Amino acid sequence: MKFVNWFIDTVYDLLEYLIMLLVVAIAVIIILWRLDGLFNADIPLLSSSSKAIESTIQTTRESLSDILGSTSLEGEVIEVKIPENASLESISNILFQYGLIQDTAKFEEYMKNNDLISSIKPATYEITVGNSIEEIAKIITQ
Repeated sequence: MKFVNWFIDTVYDLLEYLIMLLVVAIAVIIILWRLDGLFNADIPLLSSSSKAIESTIQTTRESLSDILGSTSLEGEVIEVKIPENASLESISNILFQYGLIQDTAKFEEYMKNNDLISSIKPATYEITVGNSIEEIAKIITQ
């Protein structure tokens, strides 16, 4: 009789461990699933009000240009990092923030019209201020 009680206790203990293991496995799967969704989301750097922000940045640049006189970054080399899995909107906003392009819509349109979006390579690039959209596109797609 002792053996039977020991055997039943052991089976119950094993079942408890299996249930705990199953609960932990389900929790891990749910956490990984949610993290995957979070990190694979294509979230632009700027929200839908990016045009208003671009306008504000452009106005600020013009004001600074007026204050500083003819001081310009033209010809200066800027180091720009294009992150992996960045959307075209994110990339154009990065280039705009560094002052490498003046209009994100024109850059995005050029990239779409020339089917270059899939050719963009994530890396750190040295881009000269004043380069044309075509030159910048060539640099980030090589």
